[in-house]
Amino acid sequence: MIYVAAPWFTERQALILEQTKEILKKYGLKVYSPKDEMLFKPGGVFSPREIYQSNILAIQSASLVVVITDGKDVGTIFEAGYAARAGIPIIYLWVDHDYSNFNIMLAQSGLKCCLGFEKFEEAMELYSETGKILRTPYEGAVE
Repeated sequence: MIYVAAPWFTERQALILEQTKEILKKYGLKVYSPKDEMLFKPGGVFSPREIYQSNILAIQSASLVVVITDGKDVGTIFEAGYAARAGIPIIYLWVDHDYSNFNIMLAQSGLKCCLGFEKFEEAMELYSETGKILRTPYEGAVE
């Protein structure tokens, strides 16, 4: 199962998340998205603690974590840090990149940083065929 960590607070972020999930599903990959599984809403069905625990268990069960960095959402970055500490492979996806500096901690914790959907789709096609992600260090500037 692939855990997708992503913000979805703006229309653009939600579109990026949906397109990411579509690519994963295109290659027959099972997707866990917190937005779809246990969304927090004040007065909703799940408590914040239940949502946190569910997401942590899902990250621990994942074979890969895809982290969408657009929006630099703190919850998404927390999920990336948790996955890195747990030793779960990470791919970063930066769709609306402007070729500015990428974060050095993210660049070092991921197997790959895909700048855009085309590179991401190439990586997921290979992953679906081999079950592996080739480590490709981020080659751009970092901060």
